[in-house]
Amino acid sequence: MYIKQLSEDLKKFADKLHSNSRKLMKDIGYMFLSNTETKWEHRGEGQWYQGEKWPPLEESTVKARQGRRTPMLEDTGDMHTALDVESDEDSALIYFKRPEDEKYKRHHQGNANLPQRKVLDITPEDEQDIEEMVDDFIGDILRGL
Repeated sequence: MYIKQLSEDLKKFADKLHSNSRKLMKDIGYMFLSNTETKWEHRGEGQWYQGEKWPPLEESTVKARQGRRTPMLEDTGDMHTALDVESDEDSALIYFKRPEDEKYKRHHQGNANLPQRKVLDITPEDEQDIEEMVDDFIGDILRGL
């Protein structure tokens, strides 16, 4: 009798887990996007930020930017507004909305000839936020059984 009830409860849990996972993935994606925007605002600096620090601008870049009032990596603002979230039951994806925006990723995260100023990196804070979201998600399901 006990095994039958346990089996039924596990099936209910699995059904709720599957039917609600899309929302969890969407929430994780938007949390990561929000954290990315915060990283951006602080330019990879600050006590709260445990990710990779952004290297300072090269002397030649500082000279070329004289007279501009925009912060580092916001010359046009295109890259900052180019990010979006897509999710399904199993994953969350942060991506550049338009194919032409991929140049920003290659330029700042993947080109070995330039100092990398990662915008899309998963920090320990992101991992902790995700763990807490998953714990809350599972706890809510278990409380509802």
